[in-house]
Amino acid sequence: MTSFKRKRIFVIILFFSLVNQNILFGSPPNYSYLGSSFFNLQNFLFFKTNITKGILCTPPDISVAGANQTICVTSSATMAANTPTLGTGSWSIISGFGIITNSLSPTTDISSLTLGDNVFEWAITDGTCTSVSNVTITVNDVPDISNAGTNQTVCISSPNATLAANNPTLGIGTWSVISGGATIVSPNSPTSDLTAVALGTNVLQWTISNGGICPPTV
Repeated sequence: MTSFKRKRIFVIILFFSLVNQNILFGSPPNYSYLGSSFFNLQNFLFFKTNITKGILCTPPDISVAGANQTICVTSSATMAANTPTLGTGSWSIISGFGIITNSLSPTTDISSLTLGDNVFEWAITDGTCTSVSNVTITVNDVPDISNAGTNQTVCISSPNATLAANNPTLGIGTWSVISGGATIVSPNSPTSDLTAVALGTNVLQWTISNGGICPPTV
């Protein structure tokens, strides 16, 4: 008698799923685009082929927002970004505050800036691709108003005096001799002593400055 061995046949069922995806090949700025239908293959071993979905775009010009600036609070800033030949540029506020006169102009004026650092972004966009860069506008405050104190009269036999200017909370004060003659013991002290005061009228000036950006007060 002939014996038969039963053989079990395992059927592996492969599942295919059709997905529509777009692929970008290459590196910027040279992209090649392919839009088509691809199959994702899955089987019982969980083998999977993944195709990353990409988006077609032409890279715009590289954004250059311009050099950082430091201005006085009484002034406005004029931006100096690059003018794109490919794409459209626009300004936006990242931090701080300012009124942008024309957000689409690379050289727009910005007013009403707050004290301290104000950061703005220049974004150049072409379709779905964007290039961005930032610029910081630092705003300094005006120094305190200078007050040199009252006039004084001293005797030539004791040609010394003690000055009495205001002590600034914002800025640094400096004494200087405008006319006449005298030796200023501590030029940055509002209450500096004077020695060797010349006979006649001697005029001294108390100047308060704040970093040299805003005009000093005298």
